[in-house]
Amino acid sequence: MEQVLVYPYSKEYEAVIKNRKSAEASLARVVAPRGWGLSGDILDNSGERVEIEHNFEEALKDCTTVWFAEDGLLRLPMELLLEKLVLAVRNKKKIYYTRYKNAEEREIVEKLLPPKLNAENDYERKVDFTVSGGEYHTLYEFKTPIINVTGLSENSDKYKMQLLLKEEFTKLGYKVSAVSSRRDSGIFGMYSMPGFMWENKLSVTDKILRFNHYVKAIEKTERPELIILGIPGGAFPRNEYRHQYFGEFHFEISRAVLCDCALLCSSFSEYPVSYFEEAEQRIRQMYDMEVGFHIISDKMYDCRDKVTADGTGTYLSVDSGMVSDSIREWKKTKGNLYDTASEDEKRRLVDDIINSLS
Repeated sequence: MEQVLVYPYSKEYEAVIKNRKSAEASLARVVAPRGWGLSGDILDNSGERVEIEHNFEEALKDCTTVWFAEDGLLRLPMELLLEKLVLAVRNKKKIYYTRYKNAEEREIVEKLLPPKLNAENDYERKVDFTVSGGEYHTLYEFKTPIINVTGLSENSDKYKMQLLLKEEFTKLGYKVSAVSSRRDSGIFGMYSMPGFMWENKLSVTDKILRFNHYVKAIEKTERPELIILGIPGGAFPRNEYRHQYFGEFHFEISRAVLCDCALLCSSFSEYPVSYFEEAEQRIRQMYDMEVGFHIISDKMYDCRDKVTADGTGTYLSVDSGMVSDSIREWKKTKGNLYDTASEDEKRRLVDDIINSLS
């Protein structure tokens, strides 16, 4: 099995490391740039500790592949990225490059990366969803139960929940297909959100039809018993600066594929209980999705922080005990909240989803 080094590690990849035993390669080492304030250990779901390292060159010695991961809230300088890339190439390491946000950076990297070291096709799952003539006209219906994982905001643990649900249902013996809200999920046996969903040259209608055909091709090819769809971005703009794609992905995906139920992830706040009913109502009215399950993240949006020019705000970590206490209080009135830090609550969530879909 390939020994993979993840770089640059950030909090956005914590769920990846926690679920590393489900990956199709060994995620053996993680390296965070010095100055990012990340140190210590990560406890994965099997109870093993993974050290957050800072010496890239030293960690490189024990790995066969380097996963150059996407930036989170912090940005990796291009000079530092290219320095690490050249070092990995010189040491003949395979490169799994999933940084898509910066087109200029990606173009430079593709020129530097020898084709024989490009490991992207080793992990990315592909399915043929093309039609004769390249035109998409028909919306297909689905026979497989579908659960959407959505969020009112970004940074609300959507990806963590997609990995958790896939793992838990697979453990129970179900055949699960999953389309991730991210573009770097092939290493977990998931289909990544297809690149055409970010394509500015395609119309909304084209994206809806293509995504419908994309998921239908997965259903025909794999014949799963459950399909999990993760939706990128937030369901609604947070404010005039933090637009969260204006719910574009939610609109397109909800029109392309009718789900049977939805799991809604929210960043932490001291919500009144009415928040959950109102959120369900808004999602139902805008996107025809029935929210049956609520998850609360241990991250909280910092309303005091100044928003940067690109609309990026700051999220603060919240003590997990504080989150659990709030969920316990909310559950007295609203029963479909789940504290997934607890194994009992994970089982309750999965059981409730099965009962709902049955």
